[in-house]
Amino acid sequence: MDSFNEIYILDLHGNSLKKEKCPDGSKDENVFDIMQGVAIVFLIKKRGKKRVCRVYQSECWGLQEAKYEWLLKNDIKSTQWERLTPRSEFYLFITREEKPLERYEKYTKITEIFPVNSVGITTARDDFVIDFDKESLKRRIRMFIDKKIPDEIIRDTFHLKDKLNWELKVAREELRKEKDLEDFLKQILYRPFDARWIFYHDAVVERNRIKVMQHI
Repeated sequence: MDSFNEIYILDLHGNSLKKEKCPDGSKDENVFDIMQGVAIVFLIKKRGKKRVCRVYQSECWGLQEAKYEWLLKNDIKSTQWERLTPRSEFYLFITREEKPLERYEKYTKITEIFPVNSVGITTARDDFVIDFDKESLKRRIRMFIDKKIPDEIIRDTFHLKDKLNWELKVAREELRKEKDLEDFLKQILYRPFDARWIFYHDAVVERNRIKVMQHI
């Protein structure tokens, strides 16, 4: 909006990840054979004009062939556009009811209630660091740090791959420095009511979310 004078957004929908349906409940299809929804956006910059941006939106629902037919018959001038007034802080490019927004924004934000926050733990290797059985997990970690076992055997046995931010060899060396591995065996709710065990260590857990998890 800072860069252009006019923005036109034609939302073609078709997002199967969101299980989108037409307003009347009928099937909505993507214009491409993909899962992500699609839009056509026109960004217009007028030379010498002050940057007061006007934002417009329109949408097209239905089956793939019907959308193709509509797109062939229409252009930016024949499309029925609705003026939007995107507002701080999210500047949503969608039609929505703005009247209750002022009342809604008077309430405390959830990020103000919980200033320390994050999404959940990401291990990037669940099958290795999480187990239903504590002893089974402990044996796996002992095998992981065993100097007698080559990296290749560990890699093949536990299906572990090096990544840009993680190397098997480095992780093994890190864990060998720990005096008591028991300190890192923690219970975790893998899903609601699904209690398991995790080896909760930076060397093998990609994102431990410690700022939040240390309080839980």
